[in-house]
Amino acid sequence: MSAPKIPTAIRNFTTARSHHGPRNEREPTPQVSLPPCPKWLTGAARKMYRDAGRQLLTLGVMTRLDGPTLAAYCQCYKRWCQAEAAIEEKGATITLTKVDSKGNVTTLEQRNPAIGIAIEMMRQMRAFAGELGVTPASRPKIHATPQPRRAAQHTPLQEPKSALGTLLDANVNANKPN
Repeated sequence: MSAPKIPTAIRNFTTARSHHGPRNEREPTPQVSLPPCPKWLTGAARKMYRDAGRQLLTLGVMTRLDGPTLAAYCQCYKRWCQAEAAIEEKGATITLTKVDSKGNVTTLEQRNPAIGIAIEMMRQMRAFAGELGVTPASRPKIHATPQPRRAAQHTPLQEPKSALGTLLDANVNANKPN
């Protein structure tokens, strides 16, 4: 097993040399874009897809190729939320009542199955998050190309004015001779 990746924020404070070797100069660079949210994602998963997708796009690390990975991450997130809600509602343990063929009633208390689901979803989310570069330890592996913010398309006549610009225009117009 290889040594865990050290977050860049921590590595910047140490004097240790990088043991990762040279960068891959021939690494493919797909076009940065956010694919449409899959129709089958609903509720919390759809909201997470939009929110996380926008942030990844802003960082310049989201491409069309990453859409399925993000969708899988978001579906795991939704299932994790559902499992946690079930644990909150029913508790960490559930009571089972069994009746055997002779009519004897036995009650058993066992761990809520939602706990296992929650643990598995967290494990899968962590794996997908590492692939997407959204964990502190995975960010050093990402070489991002942040996207420039799009300027609003305005003609000079349509340019929105600031409050100061409006006051200056009013002052100029007030001083003009009729």
